[in-house]
Amino acid sequence: MLNKAKIGDFNRENMIRHFILTVGVLWLVVPAFAQRQDVTPLLPADTFKIAQFKERAESLKDRDLKEQSRCYDQIALIYWEHNICEKAVEWYQKSIAVNKKLDNLSGISMINTNLGLIYNDMHQFKLAYECFQQTLAYRKMMKDKHGSISPLINMSVALNDMLRFDESIAALNEALSLARELNDIEQMQSCYGMLSETYEKAKQPEKAHEYFQYYRTFYHAVQTEKAEAAEKKVSEAELKVQLAEIEKQNKDLQLQLAARELTEKKEELSESQNQNVSLYNKYTKAELERAAVEKDNLLKEKDIEAQRIQHERQRLSIFLLTGFLILVGVALVIVIRLYRQKYKMNQQLQEQNSLISYQKEEIEKHQADLTASINYALRIQSAALKKTMSVNLRSLIDDFFVFFRSSAIVSGDFYWFSIVEGKLIIVGADCTGHGVPGAFMSFIGMNLLNKIVESDRTYMPDEILLKLNYAIIETLDQKKNNSFDGMDVAICMLDFEAGKLHFAGAYRPMLIYKPGEGITLVKGNIGSLGGSQELFERTGMFTLKEFDLAPAMRFYIFSDGFADQINDDFKKFGSKRFYRLIEQTASLPMKDQCTAISDFFEDWKGATDQVDDAMVLGFSLKP
Repeated sequence: MLNKAKIGDFNRENMIRHFILTVGVLWLVVPAFAQRQDVTPLLPADTFKIAQFKERAESLKDRDLKEQSRCYDQIALIYWEHNICEKAVEWYQKSIAVNKKLDNLSGISMINTNLGLIYNDMHQFKLAYECFQQTLAYRKMMKDKHGSISPLINMSVALNDMLRFDESIAALNEALSLARELNDIEQMQSCYGMLSETYEKAKQPEKAHEYFQYYRTFYHAVQTEKAEAAEKKVSEAELKVQLAEIEKQNKDLQLQLAARELTEKKEELSESQNQNVSLYNKYTKAELERAAVEKDNLLKEKDIEAQRIQHERQRLSIFLLTGFLILVGVALVIVIRLYRQKYKMNQQLQEQNSLISYQKEEIEKHQADLTASINYALRIQSAALKKTMSVNLRSLIDDFFVFFRSSAIVSGDFYWFSIVEGKLIIVGADCTGHGVPGAFMSFIGMNLLNKIVESDRTYMPDEILLKLNYAIIETLDQKKNNSFDGMDVAICMLDFEAGKLHFAGAYRPMLIYKPGEGITLVKGNIGSLGGSQELFERTGMFTLKEFDLAPAMRFYIFSDGFADQINDDFKKFGSKRFYRLIEQTASLPMKDQCTAISDFFEDWKGATDQVDDAMVLGFSLKP
C-alpha cells in the first residue's frame, strides 16, 4: 500500500513536472528542434530578393567581405524560411568561408548555431551536434561564458536524440556550472529542467525526480522575480504620472505669478508717466534756456573729443605704416637668405643625385654580372642533368617521366641515373636550400654519386646512402665547421636478372603502384645526409627494403616541394593530396601523367610564388 501510494504521488508529480517543463524549459529547445516542415515554394518576391543578393555579393568580391557575408546570410535565411534546408546549408557554409577571412569568430559561431538547427530539422542529429560543438569552441575562444551556455544545452538535446544520455548529462552539467558562476537564475532553471528530462529518458527516475525538485524551486524563484520586476515597473509608471501632474501644477503657478507681476509693472509704468508729465509742466522758461546752454556746451565738448580721436588715429596710422615698412624689409632679407640656402641645397641635391645615379649604375652592373653568373650555373646544371638523362633507360624499363620545377633560376633538387652491370640505379635528391646554395649542393651530390656508384661499383641503395653521407661530411669539412648543409635522398636499384627492386631513403619515401591494387607508400629512414649527425647516429644504418618486380608496375620518387606548395588561400597542397593525385593519374601513359601533374601544380599555385623546388620522377616496367 505504501509503495503504491508513493508511486501514485510520483505520477501526479510527473504530470505537474511535464506541464511546467513544457512551459518553462522546452521554450528553449522546441523552436530549435521542431519536426521538419514541408518545403514551401519560393514566391516571385523571394526569387527576386535572392537574385539581388547574389548579384550584390558577386559585385563586391573581396572589396567588402562583411557585406558579402551579409548577402549570403540573407539568401540562406530565405531558403530556411521555406524549409529548403539543403540550399540554406550551402549558403551558410559560403558565409562561414567569408567570415574566416575576416577572422569574425562571433559571426562564425552564430552561423554554426543556425546550421545546427537546420541539420536538426533535417533529422541529421550528428551533424547538428558537430555544429553546436563548433559554436561552443568559438565562444570559448572569445571567452564568452554566458554565450557558451546555449550551445551546451543545444548539444545535450542533439545527444538525447542520438540516445547518448551520458554525454548529454555531461554537457548540461558544464552549462549548469557556467550558469552558477554567472548567477544566471533562468539558465540554471533551464539546465535543471533539461537534466530532469534527460535522466527520465535514460530510465533513472530518482535522479529525474531530484533535478525536477531543483527545477521547480528555480521556476518559482524566476516567476517571483518576474512578478516583482513587473510590479516595480508599474510603480515606476505611477510615480512618473504623479511627477508629471506635479510639474503641470508648478507650471500653472508660474504662469499665474508671471501674470500678476506683469499687471504690477503696468501700474508702475502708468504712475511714472503721470509723474513725468507733472514735472514737465513745472519747468519754467529760464530752466529751458539753461538746459539749451548746457546742451551747446556738451556738443562743443564732443567736437573737441572727436578732433583728439582723429589726431590719435593719424599718429597710429603713421606708426603702423612705419612698422609695415620695417616688416617688409625684414621679409626681403629673409627671402634673400632662404633663396641662397635653397640654391646651395639644390647644388648639394644635384651632387647627391649624381652620386646615387652612379651607385645605381654600379649596382645594376653587379646585378647583371650576378645574373649572368647564375645563368651560367644554370647551363652547367642543365648540362649535368642532361648528361645523366643520356643513359638508355628504355633499354631496361618501359617508360619514365621527370617533372622538374625550380623556384629560382637554378635548383637544389636533382635526379641521377646509372646503368652498371645490367642494374639500373635511380636517385632523386632534395638539397638544403634552393637557388645558388642548393645548386652547389646538387653539383656535389652528382659528383659524389659518380664516384661511389660508377667508380667504386657500389650498387645497394643503403650502402650508397652510407657512403654518400660520410663523403658529404668530409667534402664540406662538417666535423670542424658545424655546418648543417646536406640533402634528403631516395635511391632505387632495379636488378632485372633477380627480378627485384631494392630501395633505401634518407628522409624521402617512394610510391609503388600496381594495377588493380593502387598506391603503396614505402617510407625511408628519419634523418638527412650530412649536416647534424646526432639524429643519424641514433638511428644507425639505413634500412634496405626489397620488392618483387611485376609487369606494368610503376615507381615514383619525389622531393617535398610539390606537397609544400601553397595556393592563393595560403593552404598547403599536402602529402595525402599528392599521393591521391599520383594514384588518380597512374593509369595514364607516362607522358600524359607528367602533363596532368604539371597542370595540377600550376592550377594549385595560381598567382602565388613557388615556395620551393619541386621534382617528381616516375618510371614503369614493361608489361
